[in-house]
Order: sequence, then C-alpha cells, then structure tokens
Amino acid sequence: PYDVSRNHAIFRGVFGNDPKVRRDASPVFHVAAGSPPFLLLWARNEMAGLAPMSEMLATRLHRKQVRGESKEIDDRDHVSIVFRIGSPGDETTERMVEFIRRIAEPDDRRAKDG
Repeated sequence: PYDVSRNHAIFRGVFGNDPKVRRDASPVFHVAAGSPPFLLLWARNEMAGLAPMSEMLATRLHRKQVRGESKEIDDRDHVSIVFRIGSPGDETTERMVEFIRRIAEPDDRRAKDG
C-alpha cells in the first residue's frame, strides 16, 4: 500500500494509532520533484484498495514531473503478479526489463531518440 494514513485496523496494527506516523509511512506523501524514476505495476484482480492507491501514486508522480510509468497487468492477482516474474512471456517481467533499459540510457541518447 502506498497510503497507510487511513484509520484502518490493518494499518493501525502495523503502523500504530498516531495519524502522523501513518501519514509519514505513506509513500504518496513523499513524492517530490527530482525523485528517482518509478515503475508502478499492479494486478487487474488486485486486493481491494491497492489499485486506486497505485493510480494515486502515479498521478502524484506525474504532477511532480517524476519520470515513470504505470500499468495494470491483466490476468493477474496480488500474488501471481509477483510469482510469475521471470516466466517466459510474462508481461510484468517484460515491462520491468524495458523500463530499466530506458532509464539506463544516457540522457543525451534519450534526447536524440525523443
């Protein structure tokens, strides 16, 4: 989860009752210009609430002009999206490899390829 600030029993159990602590533990509240590139992938059949959090983080990154990509992966759930990484033809794996290739390119090459 990217936002654990909500007063939910699961979040309180892990991060405590202090709303400030939960907010500070939430990545969505720490997005800043100059943050490193992000690749956000989530499963179409994700656990309740996680997909909207991913979309919220993607929106905040975009607003701060942080380089990144986001995508919902079809035919996956919270567990299978992780456990299929590395399998032949796995979309998650392919997106990860391509993202790493793109961000590893020197800035002058990206500018030329535009």
